Amino acid sequence: MRWMCRLAVVVGFSALLFFGLAGAGEPPTEPILRIETGQHTAPIRNIATDAEGRWLATVSDDKTLRVWDLKKVSLLQILRPPIDKGNVGKLYSVAMSPDGAWIATGGWTLWDKGTSIYVFQRDGGKLAHHIGDLPNVIYDLAWSPDGRYLAAGMGGKSGVRVFRNGDYTMVGQDRDYGHMVQGLDFDHQGRLVTSSYDGLLRLYQVGPGGLQLLSKKTAPGGGKRPAGVRFSPDGKKIAVGFYDAPAVSLLSADSLDFIAAPEARGLGKDAGLPVVSWSADGGTLYAGGTAKSADGHSRIIRAWSQGGRGEFRDHAAAYNTIQDIQPLAGGGVAFGAFDPAWGLLDPSGQRTAFVSTAVADFRDTWDGFHLSRDGLSVRFGFMPHGVVFGRFDFAERRYGISTGDAGLLPPRVTAEGIDVKDWTSSTRPTLNGQALGLSDNERSRSLAFAPDGQGFVLGAEWFLRRFDRVGRELWRIEAPGTVWAVNISADGRWAVAAYADGTIRWHRLSDGKQLVALFPHADQKRWVAWTPSGYYDASPGAEEMIGWHLNRGKETAADFFPVSRFRSQLYRPDVITRIFDTQDEGEAVRRANRDAGRPDDVQPVQLRSILPPIIEILSPKDGTAVSQSNITLKCSVRTPDDAPVTGDFAAALFFSKP
Repeated sequence: MRWMCRLAVVVGFSALLFFGLAGAGEPPTEPILRIETGQHTAPIRNIATDAEGRWLATVSDDKTLRVWDLKKVSLLQILRPPIDKGNVGKLYSVAMSPDGAWIATGGWTLWDKGTSIYVFQRDGGKLAHHIGDLPNVIYDLAWSPDGRYLAAGMGGKSGVRVFRNGDYTMVGQDRDYGHMVQGLDFDHQGRLVTSSYDGLLRLYQVGPGGLQLLSKKTAPGGGKRPAGVRFSPDGKKIAVGFYDAPAVSLLSADSLDFIAAPEARGLGKDAGLPVVSWSADGGTLYAGGTAKSADGHSRIIRAWSQGGRGEFRDHAAAYNTIQDIQPLAGGGVAFGAFDPAWGLLDPSGQRTAFVSTAVADFRDTWDGFHLSRDGLSVRFGFMPHGVVFGRFDFAERRYGISTGDAGLLPPRVTAEGIDVKDWTSSTRPTLNGQALGLSDNERSRSLAFAPDGQGFVLGAEWFLRRFDRVGRELWRIEAPGTVWAVNISADGRWAVAAYADGTIRWHRLSDGKQLVALFPHADQKRWVAWTPSGYYDASPGAEEMIGWHLNRGKETAADFFPVSRFRSQLYRPDVITRIFDTQDEGEAVRRANRDAGRPDDVQPVQLRSILPPIIEILSPKDGTAVSQSNITLKCSVRTPDDAPVTGDFAAALFFSKP
């Protein structure tokens, strides 16, 4: 049966200024358009759980922190620190306090004089604390088992810092590091172990008196680049994983001396096992990374019995690199992967849950990235190696599985008199024997020559670049993710690129300016396309897949509004189709308005002037069971630009119950 009830509402007004203060080092105040599918859209870098295994926190290059209910395997909330363009806002690390009350995150969270750590309340998602002015990127975070301390490992040679829970004052630090911190972990005795890319392990005692270094040694065993480090539950051993070797070392937790190396046969010499973890009872040791299953289709997690000294079993986990493994109180582990995906393994190694991405995977599909002569139709791979292809046509607003490529052309990768080599997964692509100018450690991934053979576009991990035939860079566009595929339309007007964030973007070949973006959902049905100003077109049910991120300063969580909230102003399929004729958004709006009899106004919509109020229910808490027909809600109302709340806010609200 269905029922509804009238609710009396008690309103607690919170008149907060919506705009972030302008100033040096402050997050931008202009709205930022972001993809939102309910799942991560970029690699998951780190995961964390509470001591009882009730909740899971995941962080990603997509600049969001997501909190999941592990029992229901469902998304509870999305927490949004302030972000900016490029790398700023990417989250590399997360830690949850043992009681699950607090979630700390950091990464490329750079404002003012340094980097920030953000501490959220899990219940409600409020950004409660901001630890600022740290000297480098935050690569790892760990909470002590008693919840008293939070440790942060940083990039460069910045070392490690430890903060006291509550006021988050620093109780100790060690800057004597030769490279970035890769991993850290506490035990129940208040000891902290760290690993660094400088090849060293460090063991500390943490207490009210600060951070005392107990031991510092070169990581013994398999590799030279130690990564993950974890104390065994009894505090007697430390497991160390390595980036550069298919190996794990077991060490004494008192001296960092080598004890044993779990069996590593069958993993392949190029595999790495940088991620390690123990089962909650210490009986099983887990490790993962780039190691693959025997058929090569999956990344595995290896599990050794007898705390690493016994037999091993390999368990298929994800399709891409394992990024983190965390023990669960009832046995088994949770894992996060580069896919992006996360999942659960039970104590027997059976995968009992798997939450994968909604993003098409364009890796290794550059040769199947075909384009119509005018750029209006594109064919692309959903999965690596072109197992399944999709096709989207702007002229017909049609999306589906590609059954052929009639009328579409592949990228041209050769041209007379121009010899580009080593452009597929290389840090040193060359033109006629001379190196092309990429950023340090950046890899090229895709290539397309112009129809006249007078130049080419090169897709790489961080930038999309256009070069002339002698290697002079004509333009460079910062990429939202690795440029896995690129093509140039046969009419010479468009450079079209497929990015790792699951988008396909149309750039004006003359100057690289992006004019249209398309997100084809991995369900092979839904799609949404948009312009730089936010005019959009979408299939039914797809309007919730993008929205506007609005920063509210560096110490406050951001807001997010799906574009569907602004449908009457921004839903303009007519504008998008005309961009392909005009290659100019303003002119496309003018023509669309003229044809539709609209006022000839080409000014972009001022989004902040039409923002809705933000209403937060303070009590009862989310998930509270309700039996009576009348309840009292306590709410907080925040309005854009501190506008007053008017009218009868205490209106009837309706709930349904099966």
